[in-house]
Parts: sequence; C-alpha cells; structure tokens
Amino acid sequence: MLMAGKLNAQEISRIDENGKLLVYEEDFLPFGFYCEALAFEEYPNLAQQISSGGFNYIYAESYMVAQHEIEEYLNNYGEFLQLCETYDVYVVNGLLWQSATPERFNTYVNALKQHPTLICWNLMDDANYMEISEVANQKEQIMALDQSRVTSISFMDIEPPAPYMMPLTEMAYMQSYPWGLESEGHDLSLSDFLFRNHVLACQNENVVPVATPQTFNWDNETYPSPAHVDCQTYLAFVTGMKGVLYYTFKDYDNNSTIDVSQPAVFEAAANVANEILQSEWKDVILHGEHQYHNINQFRYYATWRYNDAFYLIAVNASPDETYLYEIPLPEDVIGEAINFFDYRPDNLSIQNGKLMGELAPYEVAIYKMETITNIHNNGEQIKVTAFPNPASDMVNIESPIKITAIRVLNITGQVVMDIEVNATNHQLDVSDLRRGMYVFKIKSEEGSIVKKVMLE
Repeated sequence: MLMAGKLNAQEISRIDENGKLLVYEEDFLPFGFYCEALAFEEYPNLAQQISSGGFNYIYAESYMVAQHEIEEYLNNYGEFLQLCETYDVYVVNGLLWQSATPERFNTYVNALKQHPTLICWNLMDDANYMEISEVANQKEQIMALDQSRVTSISFMDIEPPAPYMMPLTEMAYMQSYPWGLESEGHDLSLSDFLFRNHVLACQNENVVPVATPQTFNWDNETYPSPAHVDCQTYLAFVTGMKGVLYYTFKDYDNNSTIDVSQPAVFEAAANVANEILQSEWKDVILHGEHQYHNINQFRYYATWRYNDAFYLIAVNASPDETYLYEIPLPEDVIGEAINFFDYRPDNLSIQNGKLMGELAPYEVAIYKMETITNIHNNGEQIKVTAFPNPASDMVNIESPIKITAIRVLNITGQVVMDIEVNATNHQLDVSDLRRGMYVFKIKSEEGSIVKKVMLE
C-alpha cells in the first residue's frame, strides 16, 4: 500500500548502500509504462488499466498549457495521482525545462510534490540530445524544491554525453528500437547491446538501470508481436536491468497507445509483469548474484544465485532462427532443471553437466536448480550416515532425527528414486540401478543434507 503523509527528506524514495531502490523503505522493482506525450486526462481509466495488468509504475510527463489553464491542469494531474494511489501505482513525473520556464517549473513541482504516489522526478527525456549543463540545472533546481524523491534520466543511446550524466541521477532509463524497422537494421541484438552497456555504465555510478523497451508502431511500421515483447522484456533482465518501463507513445494520427489499441501486446507485457512481481523472481532480480552471458548474436542467457539456489533465463532473440544452447553448469548444481513456469518452453535439460536443448525464435526458457550448498546449509547440523560406500545392493541411511524422504539422483541430475520415509533408519534397495555415482538427498524434520554414494 502507498503510505500517505511521509513527505520529509529522503522518506519517499532513495537508493540504499547496495544500490537498491527503496520506496517507503521497501525494496522496489519498477514495472510499468513510460507514457511520453500521453495526455492522461484523456484516459480516465489509465491508472486502473495499469493496475489491472499487474504493473506498479508509470511515467507521466508534465507538459505546457496556456497560463489561464495551469490551475485546471494541475488539478487534473492531482486527480490522476490520487487515482494512481488508489490503485497502488507509483508515478515518475517528467519535468518541464526549468531554464525555459522557471516560474512554471516551480509551480508544477510545488503542486505535485504533495502527492505520496509520486516517487521520482525525471530530469530529462532523450538526454543524449542535451547539454550536461541543462541536465545539471534541472537536478539543482529540483533538489532546491524537493529532496524526498529520487531522480531519473532517460537515454536513447549509450554514447556521450550519457555516461557523464550518470552522477546526476539515481535511476537511468535506456530505450531500445526494435519495432520492425528492418531497413534500419534494428533487431534485439541491438537492444542487447544498448541494455548491457547501459547496465555497466549504471553499475559504475551506483545508479539503478531500467529498460524502456519499445512497444509502439513508429513511423507507420507494425507493432511488435506479443512474442517479441515477451523476449525483449526478459532480455532486459538477462542484461542486468532492475526494472522495465514499456516505452509507449501517443500517435496523434490514429490516437493509438499500447494500453488502448493493442490488447495482445498489453497482455504479453502484463504476463511478464505478473511472472516477475508475483513470484520469487522479484527478489532474485533485485538481490541475486547476477552473471550475464552472450553466446553470440541473438543467443543470451543469465544466471543468478539467490538463497543458495541457482536460477537461469535463456532467450533466443532471433526473429526467425532456432538455436542450440549448451550452457555449462557449476559443479554444485544437482537435481533437475525445474521449468519455473510450466506453461513456458521446457526444451532444455541437464546432460553431462550442461543445460542443453534448442530454443525457437523469441522463445524464453526459465529454470531453477538446487545446489549442494542449499541442501548442506539447511542440514549442516544433521549427522546422517549412508553406508556402505561404495555399495552394491543395499544402502543404509541412519539419522538421529526422523527421516521424511529420500531422493536419489544420477550424475546427470535425473531423479531415479523418490520415496517417503517415516523413521530414523532406512535400508534402500539399489540393486536395479546402474553402477556409478549417485547423489542421495535426505530430508528430515529439521532440514536436508546430501550424500554422494558410489555403486559398484
């Protein structure tokens, strides 16, 4: 829930010592829409739409109105912010240029900063086109008026002056351009390049990186397909992004935006938002130990270690080619590769210490694997014995604590035996198993532990 009334310095949003975005002192992963040039007052159901899709964040820029319309405009914006608060949607405001309209700038900020659902000021959109002095002035002036919120900057390229602006902000958005301009050579390999380099630049300055994937039909081209949006979003997380704002744009010729005219694209985006925000993946992305891997053009994957488990996302960013993946796994990974969302592709499996298989165009595979570290840590105080070792026909399991289950896995991670137990001792018949090394995962009332047993 949003927390009204907390308006003192650095109490609405801040970046902690680990580079994490906190909103009202809770970890926050922004996931929503970057609505440039969208007149929110024309869409009275926008906040409800965003919330119903499972999103938690929206960019709503300020824009100029005639002098006699300012009061009405700010009242309308305030009502929009109140609706967002009702639907638990946080807002980033895109500021006017202070240098061009200093009095208007002050009026807007002083009116809008009263709303607790507003958690960020965006200093500049497409800041690559701006002088650093212009952005620095925005930062200075907003800090003079309000220090209770973080600031952000939006970029459309990684080239200078973007890297030099990083010290001016706490969050930074990076656009991508894969909406189907084939003649320009735009594809998701370009998105990977932009996203990954943006992440690295943000890490250097302790700035939160957020992707703004394109989701509109620029210059009368086609909208991206739902599969494209799905792949593009997970590619952002693979590169190390800590949030996603789908970049929308009002087309004044056909009055189209993602949430109004493209329900299939909106549904695809909402599906990922719910997968991430309503599962342990939110904490994995925010706090896990992340490693990015680029196999070659279009083939990418990332791994995370979190709570002593091993997580993996692999994407095929090609629009038309199927690719083979052979992903080496660390030695402490045991058991099966569990398909995290059972409705997603499950084409990869563990073979000889690698996660192997094919992914079709725009497919995303998401897995979780147990590690010996995870199991050992849970049961490090449990004195369990498995004998004889090596064994031939029988393996005896003895424990001072009641054993509840025994799972046996072969060297490739395949489960070959899985039994329930309700005793402190159990004799396991392994005569039908092939000779070789096996992992015994032994569960008790106080945790789990692993024993390796050789069958001869």
